[in-house]
Amino acid sequence: MSDVLQVTQASSEALQTRDNYDYAMATMNIKAVQLTLDQWRNTTEQPRGFFEQSWNKTIVTLRRYKVLPKIPRVSAKTRSRLNLTSNEPYEYYRKALALPLLDHMPSELRIRFDHKPQILSQLAFLIPSVMLRDRNDIPNAVDFLDAVRFYRNDLPSPDTFDTEYAYWRNTWLSHSQFKNVKPLPNSVTSTLKNCPTVLYPYIWHLLQNFGVVPVSEASNEWMFSTL
Repeated sequence: MSDVLQVTQASSEALQTRDNYDYAMATMNIKAVQLTLDQWRNTTEQPRGFFEQSWNKTIVTLRRYKVLPKIPRVSAKTRSRLNLTSNEPYEYYRKALALPLLDHMPSELRIRFDHKPQILSQLAFLIPSVMLRDRNDIPNAVDFLDAVRFYRNDLPSPDTFDTEYAYWRNTWLSHSQFKNVKPLPNSVTSTLKNCPTVLYPYIWHLLQNFGVVPVSEASNEWMFSTL
C-alpha cells in the first residue's frame, strides 16, 4: 500500500493544487504512474514480484514489534469483507488486498483521465499564468498540435489556430509587461472571462472543453478543504 501511495503521491498533490502549471506537469506524469501500476499488477503472482517484495518488507516491520501476520476470522456468511479460502497469510493478503488494489487504481486513473494526458497538459498552457510561467520556454502553436487534432471536429476553422494563438500569446505578453495591472488569469474559469469569443473563438472552445474535464477544476474541493 505504501509503495502505491508513494508512486501516486506527487501527481495527487499536484492535481489538488491551485497552480495550473503543477497540474499540467501532473497530467504528463499520469501515463508513467499507470505503466508502473500495471507492471506491478503483472508481477504480483510471480516469484520475487511486487507483492513478494512488499510482503518481505512488511514481515520485517512486524517482527520489529513482535507481531505475527494472521488471517482475519472467517465467518459462515458476511457482507462486509471477502471470505477467501486460504490457510496462508501471504496468499490471503495477496488476493484480498494487493490484487484488488492494483486492479482498482489503474482503472480509476483511466476513467478519470480518459482524455489523453498530453492533450490535458497542452490545454493547461492556454491559461495565461501557466503559459507565461517560464518566459524562456513559452509554448508555440505547434505545441498544441495533439489538442487541435483531437477537438478538430468540434471547433470552428481549426486551420486558423496558429494565427489566433499568436494573437492570444502576444496579448498576454504585453499585458504582463505593465505594472499595477490585474494578475494574470490562473484558472479555466478566470481565463474564459477574459477570452472574448469574437477575438478568440478557437481558444474559447478549447478552454470550454478543458473546463468540463473532471480533473481540470477542483474549486469545490478547495473550498471544502479550507473549512
